[in-house]
Amino acid sequence: MTVSSQTPALAAMTDQDIEAILKDADVTCLRAALVQVTGDAELRALTTGVAGAPADRMVVPPLESEADRQLVRQKALDVLRRVRDSSVKVPPPPTLEQFRPLSEMFLSEKLSDPAARFWWEEFGTSPLPRAVALDRPDPKLVQDYNVLVIGAGMNGIGAGVALKDAGIPFTIVEQNAGIGGTWFRNRYPGARVDVASLSYCNTFEPFYPWKHNYAEQPELIDYFNHIVKKHDLAPHIRLSTPVTAMRWDRAANVWHVDINGAKGKETLRARFVICAMGLFGRTSFPDIAGMDSFKGRLMHTSEWDETYDVTGKRVAVIGNGSSGVQVVGPIAKKVKHLSIFQRGGAWIANVAGYEDKVSDAQRWLMTNMPYYRNWLRLTGVYGVGDSYGKALDIDPNWKEPPNISVNATNNRLRENLLAYMKSKIGHRPELLAKCIPNYPPLARRLPKDNGWYDAVLQDNVDVITTPIDRITPAGIRTRDGKEHEFDTIVLATGFTATEFLLTIDVQGDGTSIKDFWSKDGARAYWGMTIPHFPNLFYLYGPNTNGRAVGPAAWGEMQVRYAIKCIRNLMQQGKQAVDVKEAPYDAYNRELDKRLKQMVFSVAGQSYFWNEHGRIATNGAFYNAEYFDFSYEPDMKDFNVY
Repeated sequence: MTVSSQTPALAAMTDQDIEAILKDADVTCLRAALVQVTGDAELRALTTGVAGAPADRMVVPPLESEADRQLVRQKALDVLRRVRDSSVKVPPPPTLEQFRPLSEMFLSEKLSDPAARFWWEEFGTSPLPRAVALDRPDPKLVQDYNVLVIGAGMNGIGAGVALKDAGIPFTIVEQNAGIGGTWFRNRYPGARVDVASLSYCNTFEPFYPWKHNYAEQPELIDYFNHIVKKHDLAPHIRLSTPVTAMRWDRAANVWHVDINGAKGKETLRARFVICAMGLFGRTSFPDIAGMDSFKGRLMHTSEWDETYDVTGKRVAVIGNGSSGVQVVGPIAKKVKHLSIFQRGGAWIANVAGYEDKVSDAQRWLMTNMPYYRNWLRLTGVYGVGDSYGKALDIDPNWKEPPNISVNATNNRLRENLLAYMKSKIGHRPELLAKCIPNYPPLARRLPKDNGWYDAVLQDNVDVITTPIDRITPAGIRTRDGKEHEFDTIVLATGFTATEFLLTIDVQGDGTSIKDFWSKDGARAYWGMTIPHFPNLFYLYGPNTNGRAVGPAAWGEMQVRYAIKCIRNLMQQGKQAVDVKEAPYDAYNRELDKRLKQMVFSVAGQSYFWNEHGRIATNGAFYNAEYFDFSYEPDMKDFNVY
């Protein structure tokens, strides 16, 4: 294809304008884009400053010298000048074979076949990189393979896009009054993603014009609405429609799903059910005596009243997980007094530009420099990829106590987090002592700092670690007998993330989900399928809060797996798949073995753990492993009928 000089944003730029913008460019991404567009051998041969082996670093390796970085900028200026002044031939999106050497240069590592394909899909140049073709089946046959999707959050919407592309009939039911899942419900001040916006999005819509580097809650809802509109999903979505029960009909090989929506109670019939309920849809209320007695305003962060004004009020925040950290900074500037109640300290990361808007320079480069935005997207994905996941593994020979760190990478992360904490509050030794956690980094979710440390230094903010005795009509009484009076109590106590389908009466083939999971809670084969529950596929299911990458990519892999199972049934003239117990049990044995060797196992209770004392949310497998497994279902794992 050809990029024309008629691009208005580029045509109006002088050389000096372009040079100024290139100063703010990510040079690593710029170099990759230039090599892709021009094939420049000199740029390809530049040396990167590889910080350790691929498994021991968390960022894409940068160029070693300033002279090399300046060379890249100069060559970028030349290419952009030629685009502006005439035209330059730009190659079409790369095939997998063309992309592989470019990505290996970019990442400074050799890639396995599955890893190369994963990065190619994430590159975002195909309209639907993880689409599944049904090989032109009989339209009447396809109608008999209808799907009910439960949930219209990120993954439920993604399932709708993929099902529509495949030509499979589907309906999405959503319990909330709007789409977006957890992002529809969580509207508290400061709510935003903790993964870069360019990474927290789907491969079929990777370059939405985000306003912020890390999208705020309203932007995410706008993004999901954009996808629904673009792919015309609205006719398929039924809002304010919770599922109350599901029953497998063995004679007909279908699910009967009871719903309670605008039309009242009704039962839907579906050959397949894709459950996209997510982890963070069920509010967790703390077990504190006296909550009903409080005379002021008490609300959970996931049920925030946007009409309520905290200005000038005495406010308590209970909890210092992700939502607790995020809400403190914005409200501390408004309240009369703020007390933060926490059982212990939390690690809080410093991320450059976390609250910043996408700069004009970056936006311009993403629009005008061919393929720059694609490589920029990959830097964000790589930052939470398998290299990052190495910080989670317990090194059996590591000499530090497990409450400090679990391996060398994890320890370096701890040192960086502690150094940042000390830079912010180190001059207040008593406060610092309250804030240093007694667990290693990543044993619990790692919030990003959006003003929490600055807030706790304010004169009107205090941090209270004395345990809470009860909530009283006037406020909170701590176990030392002290009464703290408040106008407002905010419960930042998270979600009951380990229940999964246990909130619904699900009757499978000869057993209920409650009985099948009674031993130690929710489990699924690679987080997706459950024995005796045929044609039921889970997205973001048990133990798929991945150790790397995130829910957008894993959700797309899971949807592809489900649709390929449906395709295979169509091709075989069959109607149902039911995962066998043998592969299910073998997978879960390996899962449990690995989880015991991971940092999650050393921190005690968090939302990762269920009532049986088992980690039910977080995964143990690397992204490359999950991608490889889920790419093509092994039908020998299933009873097919």
